[in-house]
Amino acid sequence: MRETLIQAMLSVAMLCFSILVGFVGLGFLVAGLYLTLELWFTSAAAAALTGLALLVLALLLVLVCRAMMGARPSALPHSTETPTDDLSGLMRDAVAMKDASRRLERILKKNFPLVAGGAFATGFLLGVNPEARHSIGKVLSDMGSEGLDTFMKSQSGPRRNSSER
Repeated sequence: MRETLIQAMLSVAMLCFSILVGFVGLGFLVAGLYLTLELWFTSAAAAALTGLALLVLALLLVLVCRAMMGARPSALPHSTETPTDDLSGLMRDAVAMKDASRRLERILKKNFPLVAGGAFATGFLLGVNPEARHSIGKVLSDMGSEGLDTFMKSQSGPRRNSSER
């Protein structure tokens, strides 16, 4: 059982790394598309066309994923009984995550025009306004720095120095 769990964790880690590399590659493709479009269009038009291309790509990926998923039966238990084995906590977490994702999916479907319009407006604003991009970048950078500082403080903790011994 332990070897299977280790193999599954390594497989998930490799999958995550592959996805990360794929996103980096997609980022370079998007940057290349934007720079190429900027030769023929204004910056705002190039950003809008690049965003439109990404929306079309996302729509195609959603359609492919939906077709691949089909109507498969769920692998998670639907019973209200709590499992009694060692993985019961993990199974409860998985069921809770599945319920939360279903609720989120219902909310997104119900408010799809608002979500899509908001995403498009945000992308357009960030594409047109360099100050907005700079502000978002600064906020994210500051948040990352604060998070890293907090992490480093928590790691240093109450360790004794060698001169204190």
